[in-house]
Amino acid sequence: MKQVIIGLLLLSNCLFSVKATEKEKSTINFKFYGYIRYEGYWDSRQSIASRIENVYLFPRPEKLDIIGNDINDDSQFTMLSYQTRAGVKISGPSILGAKTTAVLEGDFMGTASNMTGHIRLRQAFVKLDWNKTNLILGQYWHPIFVPQIFPNVVATGAAVPFYPLNRSPQVRFTYKPFTNLSVSATVLGHAEYRSVGPTSNPQQNSGVPEFAGQVFYNSKHITLAATIAYRTIQPNKLSVNAPNNDKKLSSVNYSLAGKFSYNGFVARAGLLYGGNMSSLKMIGGYAVSSDKNEYTNINTLSQWFEIEKTFDKITVGIFAGRAKNTGANDNIKGDIYYFLSTDGKYIDETYRISPKVGYSIKNFNIFFEPMYSTASWGDMKKDNKKVTNSKTVSNTRMLFSVMYKF
Repeated sequence: MKQVIIGLLLLSNCLFSVKATEKEKSTINFKFYGYIRYEGYWDSRQSIASRIENVYLFPRPEKLDIIGNDINDDSQFTMLSYQTRAGVKISGPSILGAKTTAVLEGDFMGTASNMTGHIRLRQAFVKLDWNKTNLILGQYWHPIFVPQIFPNVVATGAAVPFYPLNRSPQVRFTYKPFTNLSVSATVLGHAEYRSVGPTSNPQQNSGVPEFAGQVFYNSKHITLAATIAYRTIQPNKLSVNAPNNDKKLSSVNYSLAGKFSYNGFVARAGLLYGGNMSSLKMIGGYAVSSDKNEYTNINTLSQWFEIEKTFDKITVGIFAGRAKNTGANDNIKGDIYYFLSTDGKYIDETYRISPKVGYSIKNFNIFFEPMYSTASWGDMKKDNKKVTNSKTVSNTRMLFSVMYKF
């Protein structure tokens, strides 16, 4: 951890290695933050999760051996601390009349499951603030992920795949016409969080960035956000074997989210709908829809709700979420690119219910969160739009977490 903090400090100094007077240098301030986290969990069924089972997604489908036993109907147990995180917030001198701040943050989750334990860049951005307008440049949360509203579950991943999980390099301009209301426009590219496909980065192949717009309202007790995102991908640009490899696919995602808080009670809820939401780590994707290698979106509807109440040092709460594959726009004629499929099966629908109870004192907290999840796995075949012949499996995860914040 000491090496990580030193590394963050050196990197942050590089961000601000500009010629300045002694007076300007004295206005640069650093504030370190983060936490040490331990997690232990037991699953009643083999499940699909990333980062060595740390980011839970859903239970694995039924898979029978030669005598008819389901080999995935077996428990698993893991203990990890890769979620441990460190960051630095930087405030500096005014530039072009704007207040300047920056954030540099990392953890040990890696950029893929086989890189777990390696340092990963989570956030790295500069913010210029002119009071009524501000500009963010760098890696930050995707606009559909709203930091002021996202589910406050104990499990790593912010309730993915019911709530989006994505941090992307971007340029975001925000205007505040009123104290409680702001509108923003964002241009972003895909980096760690990418659309599924036959090539590594279909959005990059398209030559077109992703665009997003948001209306955001925030008052003492109520927070609301309405977001729309538009992306374009070109899945087979680099394939010499694919006919008509210049074909592109565009998709639109819609999100509504809100929060109400009063006297230690908090209620949050959200609704998301759109095509090819795989870059947000939500179920869905796209498929080939013609012999000319044209594509069709596979759409997803997600709903979630959470309530929690804090009594001095004790916090209790419950989360519930549902995600549904609502089908493709056109009949499927070829390959399917889907988040997430396994053993030739695709998710039709998934549910989750997770109550929690925790104890916090100063910068130390302990939480217990049992999580019940179901997933209906089935077939997606040619000349069809939806999952058929689905069968539901379920898993219970018992999660215990200890966190020391600094």
